[in-house]
Amino acid sequence: MAAIVARPFGLHWLALQGTSGGSVEVGLAWLEPFANGARQHVEFVNTQVRFDRERAEAGVDGFGGLWDPAEAATLYWLASRLDQRWFPLARRLAPAPPDWLGLCQSP
Repeated sequence: MAAIVARPFGLHWLALQGTSGGSVEVGLAWLEPFANGARQHVEFVNTQVRFDRERAEAGVDGFGGLWDPAEAATLYWLASRLDQRWFPLARRLAPAPPDWLGLCQSP
């Protein structure tokens, strides 16, 4: 969201790299095979955090099982406002953007 707000001011935060070389763009590309179904991820299977283990053992929703790619829909709809290459994936994850996204300036 912040990258969308920054764009009209000539700031291109999608590709802005941090000191470790990471960026939002790198993160989107990393998540892409999970979001498009090419790879799967089991949630919290190797966690060492007691909070996570307790919830997984209790069957709390979201603390076990396969990650649902639909959870990335809003992320990719936001990203598509800054780079149209993410539009097909966003549309695949959810046929339409969240209503509030219309308030964000298009590139």
